[in-house]
Amino acid sequence: MAAGSFRACWIEKVGASLQMELKQVPFDELSAGAEYIRVKVDYSGVNYKDGMAICGIYGVVEKLPLITGIDFVGTVDETRAGFKKGDRVIMTGYEMGQKFHGGHAEYASVKAEWLVPLPETLAPIDAMTIGTAGFTAALCIKALEDSGFDKTKPLAFMASHSSMFWNVTPAASSAPLSPTQKEAAAASPASPASPAVTVIGALSASPASTIPGPPSPQLKKKRAADDTEGFVDPEAGRPGTAPLQCSQGFVDPEAGRPGLAPLQWTQGFSTPPRRERTARVFRPEAPSGSSGKLRMGLQSFLQEEKKATEDPYLEIDAAKEIPVESHEEQVSYSVADVSEQIRCTLWLLYCISLLHFVQEEHQHRQPTVTNRGLGFVARRLLSGIQASFDRFRGHIHLPNNPFHASAKPILVTGADGGVGSVAVYLLAQKGCQVAACTRWKDTEARLRKLGASEIVPALSTDSKALDEQKWGGAIDVVGGPTIPTICSQMAYGCTLATCGVAGGPAIKTTVYPFIIRGVKLYGVDSVFASTEDRKLVWSDLAKVPSEVWRDMRKEVAMDDLQEVATQILAGKIRGRVVVNMGLKGPQLAKAKAEEEDLEALKQQCIALRKSLTASSKVVSADQAMSTIVDGDCVTLAGFVATMPCDALSAALRKRFDKTKHPRDLEMVFSIIVGDREGKGTDQLTPLARKATFGWTDVCPAFTNAVLSGKIQGYNLPMGQISHMIRSSANRVPGHLSKVGLGTFADPRNGGGKRNKQTTEDLVKIVEMGSEEYIFYPAPKITVALLRGSIADEAGNVSFEREPLFLDSLNQAMAAKNNGGLVVVQVQQVVPHGSLDARRVHIPGMLVDMVVVAGGEHAAVTYAPADQTYDATLSGELKPRAAAIEELPWEGPRNACQKRVMAHRAMFEVKCERAVLNFGVGSPEFVAAMIETHGQQNPYLKGYMPTVESGVWGGQAQGGFRFGTSVGFEAIMPTSSMMDFYVGGGIDVAFLGVGEVDEQGNVNVSNFAGRVPGVGGFADIAANAKTLVFTTTLTCGNLVTKVEGGKLVIVQEGSIMKFKPTIDEITFPSASQGSRRIIFVTERCVMELRQQRLVLTELASGISLDNVLSNMGFRPEIAECLGTYDPRIFER
Repeated sequence: MAAGSFRACWIEKVGASLQMELKQVPFDELSAGAEYIRVKVDYSGVNYKDGMAICGIYGVVEKLPLITGIDFVGTVDETRAGFKKGDRVIMTGYEMGQKFHGGHAEYASVKAEWLVPLPETLAPIDAMTIGTAGFTAALCIKALEDSGFDKTKPLAFMASHSSMFWNVTPAASSAPLSPTQKEAAAASPASPASPAVTVIGALSASPASTIPGPPSPQLKKKRAADDTEGFVDPEAGRPGTAPLQCSQGFVDPEAGRPGLAPLQWTQGFSTPPRRERTARVFRPEAPSGSSGKLRMGLQSFLQEEKKATEDPYLEIDAAKEIPVESHEEQVSYSVADVSEQIRCTLWLLYCISLLHFVQEEHQHRQPTVTNRGLGFVARRLLSGIQASFDRFRGHIHLPNNPFHASAKPILVTGADGGVGSVAVYLLAQKGCQVAACTRWKDTEARLRKLGASEIVPALSTDSKALDEQKWGGAIDVVGGPTIPTICSQMAYGCTLATCGVAGGPAIKTTVYPFIIRGVKLYGVDSVFASTEDRKLVWSDLAKVPSEVWRDMRKEVAMDDLQEVATQILAGKIRGRVVVNMGLKGPQLAKAKAEEEDLEALKQQCIALRKSLTASSKVVSADQAMSTIVDGDCVTLAGFVATMPCDALSAALRKRFDKTKHPRDLEMVFSIIVGDREGKGTDQLTPLARKATFGWTDVCPAFTNAVLSGKIQGYNLPMGQISHMIRSSANRVPGHLSKVGLGTFADPRNGGGKRNKQTTEDLVKIVEMGSEEYIFYPAPKITVALLRGSIADEAGNVSFEREPLFLDSLNQAMAAKNNGGLVVVQVQQVVPHGSLDARRVHIPGMLVDMVVVAGGEHAAVTYAPADQTYDATLSGELKPRAAAIEELPWEGPRNACQKRVMAHRAMFEVKCERAVLNFGVGSPEFVAAMIETHGQQNPYLKGYMPTVESGVWGGQAQGGFRFGTSVGFEAIMPTSSMMDFYVGGGIDVAFLGVGEVDEQGNVNVSNFAGRVPGVGGFADIAANAKTLVFTTTLTCGNLVTKVEGGKLVIVQEGSIMKFKPTIDEITFPSASQGSRRIIFVTERCVMELRQQRLVLTELASGISLDNVLSNMGFRPEIAECLGTYDPRIFER
């Protein structure tokens, strides 16, 4: 490559986040080699994937650092690989902008085979207006067209006498005909008006290119004595295979009449080589009347079959005829047609019954009579039934519409976006009715201009398995929960082409649309589409008038990329965005800053608060949220998926969407609350400017906003944030703690800052005497949004139906003492004085407003089981004694290896009446194993399980119930539980592991592209007397089993957990002191000794080499290696 540099959009990892920067990049960074060619980029697009990458969302970019941009159009800069300097080319797909440097740059270097010449009639800017989105839309339409049938080929039936399957192939086959076949074909030539139907005997095991001649008399005699219907090739010892086809009639738009086309698939069945049959060609009889139905005389089949099989008892009156296909005219159905088909079907069933009677009556006359002739007739009759059914299932192709169910519209989701807009236009140009699905009301006029005949609002994600048949085809660019809804509404036999994951990759559906209505789900891949398809599609797209693309695009400069990417992810972009590399400086019009007097607005909100609560504290959620001011410091209730205050969050988001206020909020919470699908704190993501949090894994939108720099983010230990809230209530500067020293939260290691935009140091190191501490400052909380069970008219709030207390009291006191607002969501309001005072957790003097929320907002967790109230979760009722379910040996979540690991870890409790803590993930298996096998460890007597949320005793819950317990003995505020933990109250803590380095440092907060946060891990690990880290040695498709008392590795994991270095430190091994710290895996135990890992035990069946070969470093080996307790492997 030449010396020098070029300007590009550069993505690299900074700390835990991905950061974008426009910078000069040396030409040496571009790929080089004989197969690569350099291109000067003229235009590039901004797609949804680009938006995710530029905003720093993990899961898109697979190689760092990287230049973004998944498509471009440009000019070849060097003559190479069939291209000349100056040639205009298009580049899309092939994981560019994900694994390879992309098109958001002045220059790019890609493989020549990936490039497509720009059609002469297509302007470069139009090509990039189309871009990956338009190319994908065209592929989706091609997928709908391809899901129909071949319009050009006649068909041939191969009737197998050894099974109930057929083989139907085009009559114009490339296979050579035998002399016998040629004679038969010459004797019965097929006319164009009456296409031939070839009926061929059972397939032989000979190659498909040859068809055997007539059988010998000896073979006929042997066949007559053979009464088997074998499905296994006796010579090869395995099933044979043969393709199976069935045909459907459709209208040939070029010939103006119905044609034939085969639809192929493969079924396995026996094709014994001894059963060879002569190919016999039959002319269909002339159509009767003017119905246009081509009929085939059954009698001719029977007579020919009688000769071929020498079966004298194959006699039946077959004056009726079987409708086979329509070849003459377009078929339209009426009540009379349906009646005729029903009568025909009933007659066919009668024939089958009669055939069965013939076989039974004549069995005594010839004991060796075979059922081959009988089987042939039955199969021909069944073929008639199948043909009748097929015709009524709507598999008819009509002129000007290549899709099934022509009367129904084609649905396009995400119609306001790049793919959707192009798809709407192209479908409309093909004469289709198009239903454009969009959630934006302001796009209706634009979509109708593109050709949409119907505007559909956002689809419900709560659909039936089978709903009303609405759509004759669909293109879905959203993915996730919309796909089941669309499938349930598809017309019979129609196709859904899907190409996006904006709504998520998971699909929760049933098979009913596919097996009952024959719906086809067609995945469209625009990344690795063939060069032939690319050239064909681009040549078609070049025929679209240029003015169509002009109205679709917004032209920007490279300086606008960050803003454009943000708008794309926020759903604010309509149509396509094209980056013109020749433009300099920002092109997007910046919205004028609103000149607002925030102090005046604050005074108005305070006055509104007073007027709302003048007569009663009970207000609506909308009223309460209208009093929050820009820049407020907000703290929210909730723990993982428990105790959300969604009525308040939803009302606050509703206000923001309408007024863009409040904004620039500072948010403080020890553990975020959410359901990974947009509920909880995720709703408040656009409102936040700064956040201090412990764990955010259940709120992906909020997490991504932090990682991309939209929100200044500080990730600190959960217990320390809990104490920061308490300090705010005390109105002290903050508190000191050793928790976090040596970790990523240490200010010398970044101080918990999660992106480059977070520049201010929040925590700092303080020395007292000879000891170091971290100073955690107190935030000035001005709004507390909380949740309780019942409130009285004075605002006293009880928690009798809540499973936890959390930090609710401290949060209320903090907001109140800072002159702020306290709003509590409850299920019921009762008269003042009617509450049991001992159940009141938040006194009424601390509460400004009470909001009553029922229905969906009343559930105490997001777990499906908690949509109705469970009194055992709140402690109102004790759970019934039930049989404890034992951990399975096989099943999901790597059951075998985690069972072995948990069983071994259980033996690390070495004192009676121990206080235990079980972390999230693999430690949950240890808790379950103690419940079922705890008697094997004599020290497990009177133990007390605890959870950092504040629960003592009972059965700790997992999943969306994590943090709660059933049958608990006591609960306390989270801050009080953290006092106990940090003070060293835990005897044994079982904690999970993300990755471990050679010194025994552990990372659980930022690994493998995931940044869930530290949670309570650092607080628990700081001073627990014994630490047991549980993990598998490897992960990523690891499969194990136990046989003969030994562990067997069936499939090794693809990812090592024990590495030379780790991304960041959540637990520093230097803090060990005199504590026992061990790592328990499914195949070995390692102990931490003076910042070195020492391997001390091996599982039965596991060799030392197996362990060492799956670690990124070599641990020390104990002089005397122990083995796992044999009871662990007893099944």
